[in-house]
Amino acid sequence: MKSIKYKLLLIFTAIILILNIGIGTFTTTAITNQLVRDGHDHLMDMAKQEARYVQARIDGQLAYISSLAQNPILLDENLTFDEKVAFFEEEAKRSGYLAFAFADKEGNATVFNSKHETTNVASREYFQTALSGQASVSDLIISSATGELVTIFSAPVYDQGQLVGIIYGRRDGNTLSEIVSSVSYKQTGYAYMINNQGVTVGHKNTDLVFAQDNDIENMKTDESLRELGELTQKMTSREIGSGEYTYHGVTKIAGYAPIQDTPWIIIFGVEKNDILSSINLLVKTLAFISIAAILIGALITYFVSSSISMPIKTVTIAAQEIAQGKFDVMLSIKSKDEVGQLADAFNLTIKQLVNYQGYIDEICDALQDMSHGDLRIELHKEYAGQFKKLKDNMQALLENLNSTLLQINQSAEQVNSGAEQVANSAQALSQGATEQASSIEELSASLAELTEQIRKSAENAKSAHEKSGFAEKELHGSIDQMKDMITAMNQITLKSSEISKIIKIIDDIAFQTNILALNAAVEAARAGSAGKGFAVVADEVRNLAGKSAEAAKNTTVLIGETIKAVENGSRISSNTAASLEKNVEVTMEAVALIDEIAQTSQEQAMAIVQINQGIDQISSVVQTNAATAEESAAASEELSGQSNVLKELISKFSLTETNYLLYSKNDNVDSDDSFLLNNNMVSVTDGKY
Repeated sequence: MKSIKYKLLLIFTAIILILNIGIGTFTTTAITNQLVRDGHDHLMDMAKQEARYVQARIDGQLAYISSLAQNPILLDENLTFDEKVAFFEEEAKRSGYLAFAFADKEGNATVFNSKHETTNVASREYFQTALSGQASVSDLIISSATGELVTIFSAPVYDQGQLVGIIYGRRDGNTLSEIVSSVSYKQTGYAYMINNQGVTVGHKNTDLVFAQDNDIENMKTDESLRELGELTQKMTSREIGSGEYTYHGVTKIAGYAPIQDTPWIIIFGVEKNDILSSINLLVKTLAFISIAAILIGALITYFVSSSISMPIKTVTIAAQEIAQGKFDVMLSIKSKDEVGQLADAFNLTIKQLVNYQGYIDEICDALQDMSHGDLRIELHKEYAGQFKKLKDNMQALLENLNSTLLQINQSAEQVNSGAEQVANSAQALSQGATEQASSIEELSASLAELTEQIRKSAENAKSAHEKSGFAEKELHGSIDQMKDMITAMNQITLKSSEISKIIKIIDDIAFQTNILALNAAVEAARAGSAGKGFAVVADEVRNLAGKSAEAAKNTTVLIGETIKAVENGSRISSNTAASLEKNVEVTMEAVALIDEIAQTSQEQAMAIVQINQGIDQISSVVQTNAATAEESAAASEELSGQSNVLKELISKFSLTETNYLLYSKNDNVDSDDSFLLNNNMVSVTDGKY
């Protein structure tokens, strides 16, 4: 186990370490944040200062180009062009311009050089601005004359108060790069310039200028440049500010400011670590102070913890000796603090333990007697404190044990008597259950025979139901055929009526033919010998008409008899159909009765099955009761044996003679049980019962 001295040393050292780390971290973080804020402010100030410087230089160039626009040589018609070229070339060389040119109001420009170059600058912004009467500087552009990057300074030219054109001068595009390259900040800081579109117009790396590098466009294809692109986009709003970005894995801080009267913004950027370089010395100093504080704190803690742990160690050794049973220990600690008070309390505890040892010895002797079965025990010493409660509880335990054992003896006798009664009852129950099982088996056999008879009745009813159904179908078929026959007879009657009408028509035709034949015979007689042949024909026609009339009459008689026969057959068929329908109704009623009989038979069969199941369950219960009765008898015999064993065990204890009175006073026993015990208590003599 670790010593308290080393625990205190470890704890306080850890506290000092944590405090130093916390203070160092807080201080470093606060200073770091302040340095970063100061860096932002300083870079913005530098950007504003450099913007004013560039603006001053631009203003100087604008003033120069404006004064040059007022030079009379420019419009002097007495001078040749070559003389003007010589003047302006010398002026350009002196002032650092590449060339000067004059453009009329239509933008037609003539460059003052030996080549006599001409061009049109009407579309240029600097031309439009100067033409409006204001001197201006252009953005970094590609010269239409040379194809190089240049910056144009322009100013309006007046002749007797009238605007006649502009003069402009071209300066090298590296001019802005030269301006920003001349300034620096710390180890890694530098300046660069962009225009309002984010295009680089001045940089120490002139390749970026000629490439028209634009970080706003670059971030669209390179995600690593997004921070720089967004910051550049913010710069184009032409407000003074600062920001941070990561470029090629290096975090940088930038301050920016717009250059008034120009389309440019100047930016000062520096690596963040460069700004924070001064904090390294502070970190080293704080680390040294922290280590020194930890060492000093650990040393102080060591001595303080030693002064605390030594007395505690002495007390610990004394406690170990007491734990081994040595009570002749006495501590001599002179300290007046809590440790000294602990030593005094420990000495007092030792004195009290000596007294407690006497209590423990007496209790051990009493427990030993109890383990041998002797419950006639008394504790004679005067106990104090918790030991007095222990004495009282032990005496109460002895009294309760005496009372409980006497009660157990009485209960054992009652259990023995009850077990014999249970055994006799169980035997009788077992015999009755056996007889019930025999009767149930006979009843089950009778029900099985009845079940078979009901099953056969149900099958016969089912067969009768099927045959009745077949007969019903046949009767329905006969009724349908009878209906068809009645329909056919009705058709015959109808057709016979139509035939009678036709025969009547034939009879009328025969009658008319006979009249015509008579008329023909009369006409033939009038004709004499010329009409004999016609008379013969007329006579034959009359004969045929008579035969036709006779045949029609006979046919009418036959048809009338046929109609009567058909009507008689139709009436008989109707009666037969009605009789068949009654037979169908009777058959359907018989089928319904047979269905009811079959259903009743099935229900009876199911009821018999349920009765069989109930009888099986009763038989199972009866058998279970018989088995349970036998088990109860066996258990009763076992219980009787156990009660005898219990009485033998109780006889091994030596009990006091007055315990039977204690039981009657026990609050946990009701009055009836107390009365029963007092009237059935065995006599006690010589400590035995």
